[in-house]
Amino acid sequence: MTVSTGVGRGVGGGRPTKYSKELCKRLPGLFDGGQSVAEVCVELDISKDTFYKWVKRYPRFADAYQKGLQRSEAWWSRLGRVGSAGEVKIQPATWIFNMKNRFGWKDRVEQEHSGEVKGGLVIPMVMDEAEWDAAARKQQALMKGNTPVESDGE
Repeated sequence: MTVSTGVGRGVGGGRPTKYSKELCKRLPGLFDGGQSVAEVCVELDISKDTFYKWVKRYPRFADAYQKGLQRSEAWWSRLGRVGSAGEVKIQPATWIFNMKNRFGWKDRVEQEHSGEVKGGLVIPMVMDEAEWDAAARKQQALMKGNTPVESDGE
């Protein structure tokens, strides 16, 4: 009887893994043209599940992936910049959609306040009914321009 050691095979004695340290050196460059993980997986002839398992299992691969992701985002950022300058024609809505979904970009939200600020009110996240009533009385007094009177809870 022969006992297999699983050397040269994948986890659980399956087919040999395609993972290697050399792949980690090559990985960042596979994102140089703005490629997605799906496109890189096709290039490597692996599934996305395998790709993300390697990201979790191999710190060197995870680091190479982060570098590649940064290269991809830089490519797309440059496309948006040169497109905005009119050097190349782009579809702005498609570009924005891509940046938000692939790289977590968000619209900036600016808030302006006009008018006078009179005092402030800090309301705890969890209050019982008496605390809620006291906070409401304090807010009403502030809105009327009065100094709130602290009560003894009654």
